Amino acid sequence: MSIFNQDGALPTPPFNKEITTRHALRLSTGANIGIIGLNGIISPEFGEYSLNLCVDGNLQGSPRYIS
Repeated sequence: MSIFNQDGALPTPPFNKEITTRHALRLSTGANIGIIGLNGIISPEFGEYSLNLCVDGNLQGSPRYIS
């Protein structure tokens, strides 16, 4: 996960978390429901930020939030 500000800069370093997903042998897909705590992340200034979620190096989502 990486957090970018409006200018595309990274106000905090990206962070990684390894998640292991298990699936039944007869199924070709699996799912993992989890919670990632964002405690301690401080936005250095008010504004709009995007939270980029990558899985295996591929961007999966980029919701925006305002601090």
